[in-house]
Amino acid sequence: PFVPMSIPTYPIVHFPAVVLAVPTEPVTQFGKPLERIVKRMIPTMRQADGVGLAAPQIGLSRSLAVIEYVPRGDQKARSAELIPLHTIVNPTILNYSNDLDELAEGCLSCPGIELFIRRSTRIVVEYYTVEGKKTTTTMSGFSARIYQHEIDHLKGKIILDRAHGQKALITAYRANPASFVIRPN
Repeated sequence: PFVPMSIPTYPIVHFPAVVLAVPTEPVTQFGKPLERIVKRMIPTMRQADGVGLAAPQIGLSRSLAVIEYVPRGDQKARSAELIPLHTIVNPTILNYSNDLDELAEGCLSCPGIELFIRRSTRIVVEYYTVEGKKTTTTMSGFSARIYQHEIDHLKGKIILDRAHGQKALITAYRANPASFVIRPN
């Protein structure tokens, strides 16, 4: 669905904000208030050039995320698969494949750093749509990675909690995240 860019965006919450480290509360009410939140999350994600945005990243402790990936330019090398804009509410991963891969991931809440994260290449996810319809789907490849990343946010986990073998880098980031962000002159 088309979302006009005139809709105000949310500020993105950065590490070490407490809301990023706490498991979210389930969404219990669907309807207009939830739709209003989602309508602001979408341009927030797009403006930040993200492929997903979880509610804790805008300061809301709710089990909710928006996801979209449109390959363009040099990104096509990473994944050619289009992931249409959609919302996941109260998601649960029912099954993780034993096949794993380890790829670099960034995070809108941890600007300036990419870490290699090991994730399952295929998952089965159950979630609700923004309208309240229960859905079960199988994800593989890049979409499975995005889902796992966003669902981690809903469990109070960020990439700093998932990275393997990068202890010095993670320690440096935790000590001074601002030093990793390149600012224009």
